[in-house]
Amino acid sequence: MSTSTQAKRQAFNPAAEIATMERLISKYSVTDIPPTPLSETTGTKLDFASSSPQGVFKPVAFITGTTGNLGSYLLSSLLCSDKVTKLYAFNRRGSGSIRQRHVAALQDKGLDVKVLDDKRLILLEGDLSKDNFGLDPKIYEQLRINVTLFLHVAWPVNWMAPLSQFEQSIHGTSNLIRFAKTSPNASHLRFFFTSSISSCVSFRDDGYITEDALCSPKDALGMGYGQAKYIVDRILANSGLRNASTLRIGQLSGCQNTGVWSPFEWIPVIIRSSVSLGCFPFNPGVRSKRISWQCV
Repeated sequence: MSTSTQAKRQAFNPAAEIATMERLISKYSVTDIPPTPLSETTGTKLDFASSSPQGVFKPVAFITGTTGNLGSYLLSSLLCSDKVTKLYAFNRRGSGSIRQRHVAALQDKGLDVKVLDDKRLILLEGDLSKDNFGLDPKIYEQLRINVTLFLHVAWPVNWMAPLSQFEQSIHGTSNLIRFAKTSPNASHLRFFFTSSISSCVSFRDDGYITEDALCSPKDALGMGYGQAKYIVDRILANSGLRNASTLRIGQLSGCQNTGVWSPFEWIPVIIRSSVSLGCFPFNPGVRSKRISWQCV
């Protein structure tokens, strides 16, 4: 073990980390806005089927991180179906135009770029941690009134970064939850946050992890990435949104149709590193003693 790694481990203070996590949960929980009562909304039920019966409507979707790995697959899947009436794809600003970045993301995964010509698609650039998400106020208000399905996928992928480097993302997610709670659709909209199994990496009880929000920050200790995801899990659980769900996602492989697997994901990195080093980890599965993944 290197001297720098030993120093980092010695500097890690579980009690201090837990205190920081609880502080961030308290700081960014949106508990001051009650959900809109059902009687104040016009919608009754969201329908994800291919055809909508009378009295049921298809959602207007807002998806973040659609130039990323999972996000680009979700974008393609929804636009290849008729399950949404409109789709707002929200991403941070980057090099090149927003359309060029989407083209590159889809081509990289062997997906059809023609979906970007779908008239239901609106590409947006901004920053969730800023006022109005960095958008024109008119567009922001249009989103607030119309969106009925939130898929929050955007998140910086860095397994070595400390918790402090994820606070901007936590702040942005808090803003998105607040945005959803002020919507006239708040009582019936759906909100999904793509969390991670790393948010419960230190869960020690026997048996399977329940599908409820975990109450102990100890369950997430081990990496800043997972701790940040755990914090958002708790913030979402505290939000009072009626139809909010956290999805603890594990190791993702490629799509069933194309098989394209990002070379920067954990398992491909292990394989590539092993080829270079001429050896393979004895127990790459850590505590579970096995490696598993799921296709997109």
